[in-house]
Parts: sequence; C-alpha cells; structure tokens
Amino acid sequence: METFVLTCSPGLETLLHEECCEHFPETSFMEQIGAVRFSGSLEDAFSVASATGIGSRLFMRVAEFECTGKFEFEKGMAQIDWQQFLTANSTFRISVHGLIEGKGLKRSFAPLLAKDIICDYFREKTEGTRPSVDTKDPQVHIELYYSAKAVTVSIELSRSPIHKRGYRTDGGKAPLRESLAYAFYRFVEPKEETIIDPFCGSGTILIETARGLKGDILSKPDFDRDRPNNDFWNKVSPALKKTSAPKITKAPKLPKLRGFDISEKQIESAQGNLSRSQTSNEIEISKMDACNPPQDLYKNSLIMCNPPHGDRVFSLDKAANLIGNFARKVKFDHSPCRMALILPDDGLAKNVGFAPSKKLRIGAGEKTYLFLIYEIYAGSKKRTKD
Repeated sequence: METFVLTCSPGLETLLHEECCEHFPETSFMEQIGAVRFSGSLEDAFSVASATGIGSRLFMRVAEFECTGKFEFEKGMAQIDWQQFLTANSTFRISVHGLIEGKGLKRSFAPLLAKDIICDYFREKTEGTRPSVDTKDPQVHIELYYSAKAVTVSIELSRSPIHKRGYRTDGGKAPLRESLAYAFYRFVEPKEETIIDPFCGSGTILIETARGLKGDILSKPDFDRDRPNNDFWNKVSPALKKTSAPKITKAPKLPKLRGFDISEKQIESAQGNLSRSQTSNEIEISKMDACNPPQDLYKNSLIMCNPPHGDRVFSLDKAANLIGNFARKVKFDHSPCRMALILPDDGLAKNVGFAPSKKLRIGAGEKTYLFLIYEIYAGSKKRTKD
C-alpha cells in the first residue's frame, strides 16, 4: 500500500473529497489543505486520477522524515534510494511547498540543495554520471512539502496537470482552468431545464457542465509518457491497464445548454472546443450581447458564467460597469432565475448589487476567486410571518 495525494486549488478540498468518495466509496479519502490523501495501489491511484474532474496533480509519497534544519534535511534526502525513480540519464525538477521558513533553509535554496544531494547520490553510484535538471518538461517532478517538524518527499505520477483535458487548444484571454469550471458545476448543482452562459468565451464552463451531467468525466493523463527506464516506471503501463471504472451518476435528462458571446473569434474558439470535447450535440453557441438579450431569455433558467474581468476587459471600472449592468438586466427584466458567477475576490462582486445565497473562496495561483450563487426574484423579497 502506498500513500497518494491528489491536489486541487485551495478552497476546493471539500468538493474534491465529495467527488472522490462518490466515485470510489470503498476507498478512504482524507481531506487536507489543497488536496485529498488516500492509500492504495498504483492501479487505485490511476483510477482516482482518471476519474476526477476537480483534481490537478497526483503525487505518491516516497519518504517522510523529521526536519528542523539543514542538517536533518541533508541526512533525510541522502537516505532515499533515488535509483527507484531516476536514472543517470533522466531529467527532473524539484518544487517546494509548505512551512519552510524558520528551518535554516530559504525557499529558493532548498531545491538547489536537494538537487545537489540527488546528483551526488548518482555520482557515487554511477562513477560520475548524474541526471540533469529540466524545469519545463522533466521526466520526473519531485515535490518537497514542509510541515511544522517534518518534510514529505513525493513524486508526481503524471507528466502534465490532470486538469488539461486536451480539447482546448485556444482558450482566449485569461482562460478558465478546466478543473475550476468542473468544480463550479459541482458547486452550483444544476437542476434547471435550461443553463445559459452569456459570456461563454471558449466554452469551458458549458463543456465541463455537459461532461459532468453526462457522466463523461474520464480523462487520460500522460502517466507513462517518456519515463525513466527503471523498475518503478516500468510498472506504470501495466498498472494503467488494470484501472477500475468509478461509480458515476448521470443526469436522467440533459438540460438545454446555451452559450453566447459578443466576439466572433471567441465563438469560433468555443465551437472548436465543443467538437474536440465531443459536446457539440449538447451545447448551442451563438453571438449575443449579454446585456441586451431577447425578452425573457434568462427567465426560469440557470445562468452560469465567468464574466469578463482583468485581462479580458483591461480595466476594473469597465468590468464593474459590465457586471452591474448585467445583474440589473437579469433582476429587473428576466426574473425569476438563478445566477452563478465566478469573480475575482477584489471587491468586484459588490457591483452585482445584491447578496449571494451561497459563496466559496478559491485560490488559483497568485489570485483568489469567488464562486457565487444568487437567487433572482422580481421586486423585493419581504419576510413573511410564521
């Protein structure tokens, strides 16, 4: 039994945990910051990674040791049998996460020290030949995670992030990561007969929603692409053939999925993505100004969108005006309906003009976003007496 960690954007841990437990109820998943942890075989790990819509990267723990300073770090790293995962001719990179400050190691220095330890290990074993560093597309990615008194060393099992489904060749400006779009679908829990994305861009939200509703979430991460030739990585291909199918719930009937955008270029991009993701039959894309829709278009529907902001509109004032105008149009001309938005956590949400019924804060790189759900009704909602 090995220990594995499936990572996600911070804030999505509960959604990821729910997804994994739903698909693999016989496996015990533990929720932690930015990830879920579980134990099993390589086959189990590949099954989980291939079935997740929310997970980003899959790691296997190879060592854990106490560490409060540089000496313990060097000793712990030197005791790992690196020939299990690397060869003298392979390439690798090292990343560092966690509470490294206060351990006598700077975040920028720890990967360099780890690299030297690994290279010295191979020099002793192979008479001077050692693996080399490749920060862009390494054969092996090694992660060091610092907790309060220990370091966990893991290797990534996929050559590229799991969230890259392969259907999107052109995401346009500031494209939404596929795993965030799928998490958004899980967060919103669509029940309406019509789902509309009036700012559909490259179509990611609608595509991931369609895939979730159809139960068609299985992906094929590149676990065995160009790996070192040693005993561990030679187990990968046979293990992939033994992966088990998850228990996936499909919607009895798909809602009508409609996407709109004001840009012809974005519509063309979205249609290409629909074709590559095999969702062209479920999603309709056409041109429209979201703030000037046909009468009652949004009424009784679910609006799911990531309105233009940041690099997509070039100014905060322009984004604020757009979101405010759109929200007023929906409320006063198209209620009742339900509206779900993805917005940056920079105060832009206040321009909606009314409070969300549900929200979730998500970390994505250096930025933080909000998942927001609004129940839209006509006029003022007055409190009634019991």
